[in-house]
Formats: sequence, structure tokens, C-alpha cells
Amino acid sequence: MTRDSDKKENEAEVKIEDNKEAKLKAERASLRRLFTVAANSFDDIHRSMNREKNIGIQFSKIYEKAERLFKVDQEIKEIINFSDEEYVTLESYRDRFTEIRSRFGRKDLLIEVYIRDLLALVNNKSAIKLTDLYYKLGSNLRALETLNVTTSNYAAVLFPVVESCLPAEVLKAWDRHRLNREVPEDLALEKEKVLENLMTFLRHEVEGEEHRAFAETAFGSGTKRKDSHKQVQKDEPTAAILFANTSARKICCVFCDRSHPSKDCQKLSAMNYEDRKSQVMRKRCCLVSLKPGHIAKKCHSNVKCLICERRHYALLCPDLRKDTNSYSKGKVAEVEQKSTEVLLTNLPSEREIYLKTITVRLRHKGKELCVRALMDDGSHRSFIEKSLAAELNLSPSGKEILSQGLFGGGISPAVEHGKFTVTVESLDRKYSTSVSLLDQPKICSTLPRIRDENLLAELASRGIKLTDVGRDTPPITILLGADVLGSILTGRIQILTSGVSAVETLFGWTILG
Repeated sequence: MTRDSDKKENEAEVKIEDNKEAKLKAERASLRRLFTVAANSFDDIHRSMNREKNIGIQFSKIYEKAERLFKVDQEIKEIINFSDEEYVTLESYRDRFTEIRSRFGRKDLLIEVYIRDLLALVNNKSAIKLTDLYYKLGSNLRALETLNVTTSNYAAVLFPVVESCLPAEVLKAWDRHRLNREVPEDLALEKEKVLENLMTFLRHEVEGEEHRAFAETAFGSGTKRKDSHKQVQKDEPTAAILFANTSARKICCVFCDRSHPSKDCQKLSAMNYEDRKSQVMRKRCCLVSLKPGHIAKKCHSNVKCLICERRHYALLCPDLRKDTNSYSKGKVAEVEQKSTEVLLTNLPSEREIYLKTITVRLRHKGKELCVRALMDDGSHRSFIEKSLAAELNLSPSGKEILSQGLFGGGISPAVEHGKFTVTVESLDRKYSTSVSLLDQPKICSTLPRIRDENLLAELASRGIKLTDVGRDTPPITILLGADVLGSILTGRIQILTSGVSAVETLFGWTILG
């Protein structure tokens, strides 16, 4: 009896092992069938590919099948390795199956992977074509649906993510499409419908893009048609474009070929009427506006002569020829008048006029110099003498081209100036600031320092101490223009009994008048 019972138990164990092996083989056969289906679908798509259609669509489908193929192949390898191992008990098989299921069937991890793929599309939307973007969006959404992440439950979360993946131009087109389309209010509020409409809109956009790409191909030759209309370059409102356009349309004088208006040329004083007119006609310019490209009959310039009130500049007025005789007759009287004016100019004035001069300290890389500066609010920019910039070993940070407006309406030729940055400090070291200066060969002529003892005594009684005083007259090497004065004036002004004004700045007091 004992032998029979042992024999029955052995037969039962063999049946259990056979059943386990049969189940594993059935599982492997099922996976191999999936492998064969995927491989056949891959070959069918590859053989049935129509070369006249867009290759991108077919490639995306093949890529999808290939991903399934690789996954199935990996699962088959896992199962084959599993079937070759030996497990003694049923619990071992169950543990192994549980391990495989937890490894390949974690829905939470897969959902996180696909959501991260969508977020990656948001960050890289500018570098992805619209066609590729559409197919990647569709692939991720379909993958989420297989994991029971349906649009009806998660549309409110997926819609803003998908919408953020779109480029700016496509997003604008989608907004126009949504506004122009007549959708009932109840459907418009459903995120599921909106997400479906968005994907449908993207599909139409992709189809339209493919149709445009196909239409741009000339008879299948692979070369795109040349645009019949050239692309219009938009004007950019930047200072660089403004400067470039200004230099491209540089004003050129008709008489001396320099960069200033022809009517302001200093060479005109040495030319008579006939020479001026012949020069304008030789340059093929208009006798009215002095500009090239048209004649006087077709000129629309509103120019009015100051002498005869006709349409031309005074320098080309015919009445100037009538004044030549009178000029020669009155030449002696004019010489006498000029000599008288020179004598009057050289006469000493009743009192000395002081400009706003001040002594400041310049610092650069451990080197210090005390120099005289002139404060001129009539100048837009601040300047430094070239010799002083060289003495301080200043390095230029850039260059600027400027034309200076002169007294009487004249304009100097455009000159290139070096741009320097230096620290300007008060003599008592209570205030310092960094100032941008343009170099200039010479700032101005000699300006006297304050030497009036009565004026200095009155200033001392008011508690005002000047920095630019003394018997010697060093040259002015710094000009502080309006770009600096606005930030250093304190607003304190005291008017003295002599009519002179004392103005306070952060660098100290100065005198004007």
C-alpha cells in the first residue's frame, strides 16, 4: 500500500510539472504569435508604401510598429529565460510571474512616462516640425487611452498640456478657428470635445502643410519653385538700424563734397553767383533744393529766398550779381568799420565774466590727477582732451561719430571720437562717480580763475568755498555736459551782491556770471 501511494504522489507531481510547462509554452507561443504579427505588419507596410505619398506619415507608422516589435522581442527573451529556470514549488512560479507583471505592467509608471513625453514636447516645440509634433501628440494620447487614461476623465488636464505644445503661429490659428466656429455653449464647455476638436484641427493643418509642400515641388523634380515675390524686409525700430539708415543716406555737399547741407557750406563765401550755379548744374542737382535726382521744374521743395522771395536758396539768387558793384564801392567803408569793431572788441570790459569752472580729481587704476573742468549745459555730451586721456592711460571702450552744431547755425563735419570711462571725484573725496567721456583734441581756449578778493570774501562770509581759484590759469581739459550735470546739481543757488550766482554741485561750488 505504501508503494502504491508513493507512486500515485509521484504521478501527481509529474502532472503538475507538465501542466506548468504547458502553460509556459502556451505563453511563449502567444508571444511569438504577437511577434510574427508585428513583423508581418512591418513588412506589409514597407512593401505597400506608396512613394508618391508623404514618407513622413508612413515612417511614423513603421516606427510605431517597430516599437511594438522590440517590446515583444524583449518579452519573449524574458519568458524564454524564465522557462529555462527551475522552480521547485508553485509559490516560486507565482512569485516569478508577479515579478514579471510588476516589471512590465506598472500603469502608474507608464502614465508618468507618457506625461513626461508630452511635457518634453512643450519644451522643444520650436525645434519640432508640425507634422512630427502632431504624430507624437497622437501617439502619446493613444498610449494613455490604452492605460485607461481616457479623455473624458483627464481632458481638463491634458488639454492645456497639448495646447502648450503648439507653436505660436499654430496657436493663433487655433484661437481664430475656435472663435469663428459655431459651437453650442454646452459642447464648448466640455474639455473632451475641445481636445478632440484640437486634434482634428491639427490633422487638417498637417494635411494642408503636406499639400503645400507637394504643390511647391515643381513636377516632381525635387526642386522648389522660386518665389515670384521677394520677401519684404520689415523695418526694425532699433538704434542700430536707425544709425545704419542715416549713414546710408549721408548728406553730401554739392560744393565741397563734405557731409553737411549744401546751403551751409563755408566755401560759398569764396564763390560768385556764376560759379555756384555752374557747380550745381555740373553735379546735376536741382537749382531749388540743391539735391540730386530731379530738376527744378519737378521739385516739390518749399524753399523761399530771403532776398527776392522766389523758389531758391539765397546763395543762388540772381540779385546777388547786382550787388557786386555796390560791394566794391563800399569796400573802403567796410574796412574802416571792421577796424573800428576790432578796436572796440579789444577794449577791456567793465567786469570779468566767469563761467562754471571747477577743479575735480580723476582716478584710473591707481593714478590720480587734479584737473580743471568746465560745466556746459549747452553740450549734450561730456568730453576729455586726448592728451589727458593718454596721460591717464585710458583704454577706449568704443567709438562714436558726431557732428557738432556751431553758433550761427553751422554744423561741423562728422568726426570720430573715442569713448572712455573714468572716475571723477570731488577734491574732498566726499563724492565720486563714473563718467563716460568722448575724446577731443582741445576743449576750449584759456578761461581765467577767480581772483577777485571782494568776491572771495563775500563767498567766505556765506560759508562757500570754491575749488577753482588761484593766480595761474591751467587749461580746461574736461567738459561736463548735460548728460552729467543733471545728476550732480544739488539745486542750491545763492545770488551775490555783485549779481554773480554761486551754484552748488556734488563736486563743490562754482561761479556763474
